Amino acid sequence: MQRLAPAFVQPRMQKTLVVLTLLCDGCIAASVRAHTGVLVDQRQTGFQAGVDLGIGIATTKHSAVVETIGVAAGTPPVGLAVGLDYVRLGESSDGKLAGRIGFGGIPIAYGDLALSAGLRAAVLYVLRDRESSSSGEKWGSEASRSVLAVGLEAAVLEDGYRTGSTVEATIGASAGVTLELLELSTLY
Repeated sequence: MQRLAPAFVQPRMQKTLVVLTLLCDGCIAASVRAHTGVLVDQRQTGFQAGVDLGIGIATTKHSAVVETIGVAAGTPPVGLAVGLDYVRLGESSDGKLAGRIGFGGIPIAYGDLALSAGLRAAVLYVLRDRESSSSGEKWGSEASRSVLAVGLEAAVLEDGYRTGSTVEATIGASAGVTLELLELSTLY
């Protein structure tokens, strides 16, 4: 006699299997990013600084898709920052330029800012790039790459401000400097 899991458990099991498959596949990317910069929109101009942590999938030895979560403070006073980025590194550790493009924002903030979200892009100058590889009989070969970079980031944002019971939308932009650490690990 076969027992089936209740319907509400099956989606959780599927998500768990996807996560376990990604972890067992060994194509992991992790990132830490500190950022600071200026924000301008139709209502205000301000300064913001924050830290993001990310985890994702190393698509190759040179690229990754990373989901980030962090905190940003300044303008708005404090908020939860989230994002999804595609990072592309040079083909070898000799390459000094890299790039990042993605979507991100602040979905939860303290104060009158209800939401800030938009497209962002950065040009990264690689300060340190270390590669290593190993081969194993049981699990195959592994390649790891660790990159430390400083970046110039720009974003186009749509900001929403609470005005009574409604939200007023404005267009804004930001520009800033980042310090980023990216770790890639791939099995092949």
